[in-house]
Amino acid sequence: MRVMRRAGRYPAQIAERPRIAETRTYAIGSQAADIDRAEAERVYSRRFPQYSRWKATLDPAGLPSGYRFYRFAPARLKILDEAEFGDAVFVEADITRT
Repeated sequence: MRVMRRAGRYPAQIAERPRIAETRTYAIGSQAADIDRAEAERVYSRRFPQYSRWKATLDPAGLPSGYRFYRFAPARLKILDEAEFGDAVFVEADITRT
C-alpha cells in the first residue's frame, strides 16, 4: 500500500465543502459463465429488486434480454477520502489473491 498526495491545492473559496470521497478500481473482467451468471443475476436482483420487476416485463426475444453479467477481478484499488486521510491524499493498494 502506498499513500500519495495530489499535486496542487484546492481554491481558497472552497472553505466549506461536502465530504470528498472517491474509489477507483483497476481490474480485468470477462463474461460470466452460465453457472456464475445465474448466481450474479440472483445477487443483483436481491440488491436491486426493481431489476427483477423490469426483467419480467421484457420480451424474451428483445434486446435487453441479451444483457450479460461479467466477472470483475480487481487488481488495484485507489481511494481518496479527504475526511479520513486528509486533503488530496490518495491511498493505493495492490490486491493479491491466494
